[in-house]
Amino acid sequence: MRQYNITEDAEQDLRKIARYTLSKFGPKQLEAYRQALNSTFNAIGRNDVIQRQFSIKRLDLLVTKCQHHYVFYIVEGVDKPTVIGVIHEARDIVVYLLLD
Repeated sequence: MRQYNITEDAEQDLRKIARYTLSKFGPKQLEAYRQALNSTFNAIGRNDVIQRQFSIKRLDLLVTKCQHHYVFYIVEGVDKPTVIGVIHEARDIVVYLLLD
């Protein structure tokens, strides 16, 4: 049983990452990256990651890094840590998350 949840938005992010990785780097790299992300998600579920708060306006929003992606998640007000987004480090993260 997983110790974390993933929102539909985060699932969409993962599908985009999978398509891009497969098209640019092939199935072997896709599987390696999938394993890295799963390892990060499991570590989030165990509270065994280096995390930081993303914004003083959203103290509940935590972030950790997995290779070239930032993994955003919340732990307050949910039964399990919940991944809400997985965003490439080159993206404009603030605009992507629509934080104000």
